[in-house]
Formats: sequence, structure tokens, C-alpha cells
Amino acid sequence: ETQGAQAGRSSMEALADTPCPLFVVTGQEEPYDMQLQSLELARRYAERHARLPQFLVARGHNHFSIVCHIGSNETELTDQIAGFVHDMTAG
Repeated sequence: ETQGAQAGRSSMEALADTPCPLFVVTGQEEPYDMQLQSLELARRYAERHARLPQFLVARGHNHFSIVCHIGSNETELTDQIAGFVHDMTAG
């Protein structure tokens, strides 16, 4: 598969361009290329909006294990999401 075909399916540009506040989460145990994609999204968003998005590296997690903890006793991610939503809707 060509790099151009992959780029055509990517949500990177639309997410970087969104006028909405953005919260980027990556897992500490993600494959390196996935971590780089998260950083690249944050960079592009910051470049377009002159501010960094909220960014979280979930310790000890990957993209599967992160979401499995929503609704559990482990609240690192849900606390961060709740704080983000509160900050974006306050005032």
C-alpha cells in the first residue's frame, strides 16, 4: 500500500484543523510509530491553533488497555477526561 493511500484514509489533518479543543491520549506501551503519530497530531494542532492540545501519556497502557479501564477503579484517564470537559465548558 502506498503512503499516499494511507494518508487519504488518515484523520490527522481533519483533527489538526478542528476548531474544537482537542485532547490527545497515547499509551506508554504503544508501538513507537503510534506514539510518534500522536505527537505529530499535537504538533500540527499547535501549529494551526497557536496552542497545544491537552496531551496525556497513559502510564503502562496501550490503546486497548486504556479504554478497558473506563468505568473501573483505575481513574487516570476518566479523571483527565472529566477535567478536560469541565475546563472546556466552564464559564
